[in-house]
Amino acid sequence: MRTAFYLLIGLIGFTPALFFVDGPIFDGFLSAYAALAVAVVGLSIRPGEADYLSMVIRPTLIFAVIPAAWMLIQLLPMPATGTVNSIWASAQIALNHAVIAGISIDRGATLLAFMKYCFAVSVIFIAAAVTIDRARAEFVLFWLAGITTLAAIVLIGGEMRALKLIAETTITPPNPSLTALAAIGVVINATAAVRAIERYETRRSSIDAPFAKFVWTFILCVMALTVCVCTVVAFENPAVVFAAISGLAAFVIIMIIRRLGLGPWVNIFFALTAVVIAIMIIITNSGSGDPTLRFAFGAPSALIQITQSVLSDTPWIGNGAGQ
Repeated sequence: MRTAFYLLIGLIGFTPALFFVDGPIFDGFLSAYAALAVAVVGLSIRPGEADYLSMVIRPTLIFAVIPAAWMLIQLLPMPATGTVNSIWASAQIALNHAVIAGISIDRGATLLAFMKYCFAVSVIFIAAAVTIDRARAEFVLFWLAGITTLAAIVLIGGEMRALKLIAETTITPPNPSLTALAAIGVVINATAAVRAIERYETRRSSIDAPFAKFVWTFILCVMALTVCVCTVVAFENPAVVFAAISGLAAFVIIMIIRRLGLGPWVNIFFALTAVVIAIMIIITNSGSGDPTLRFAFGAPSALIQITQSVLSDTPWIGNGAGQ
């Protein structure tokens, strides 16, 4: 599993650069990278780890197969019935010859979306397999904390024009993507700080956990958390702020449940309370139009209206993934 661990670490470390490059060729490279990592996991995982991994991810994979299967169905050629998109009938009339109809209006975009989805599922699988070992899991956690904090620093530096090389060229940091990464860093750095506290509590009497090491680790985590919080607040993206608060609130609730240890019924009560609060927030933020657009705070109103019109004309079976 060491090779798979290094592959995962390399992919995480390369994450900030993914926001600066895009295109089908690069997507194909990432898919091949993920496929290689999955193959390495399959060849190197130990039997005990494989059994535990199967037990943990089986429910998740069952649900993950459903969107993938639907994307493939959208790609299939179908007879000219009510399930196919009306654009194919119009194309057949315009071209004056038969065309291969289907649900998707752009099979290439649907196929690329399918590849990206498989890549995301593969990364989840690789991360779950690698982090079965506690030592590897702890390293991945702190590595994620460092990468997300670095993204926040790069974003702040770019906005302050501290990096003159970037400021003088046509390449500009993609603020929404890096801000979202900083929001993830809020949750991850909070997790790393709590992890440092718990590790010291469980190994207080061990020589492997000196107090000075705990203090420095905790201070670094708090500093990184502060940087990410300041970045999210400074750029005032309501959607990102809402996501960061929601993620941090979920983490705090989990920590309260773990610390109190009041039993399953009390834990269920806490979980249901959190779900009810989340539903109330969504309802109070609701309005006319598609629910997926209710949190599009930063988009221009004209673009939201156009998107709403497109969604209202979309059938329940969709127009194909990636559209």
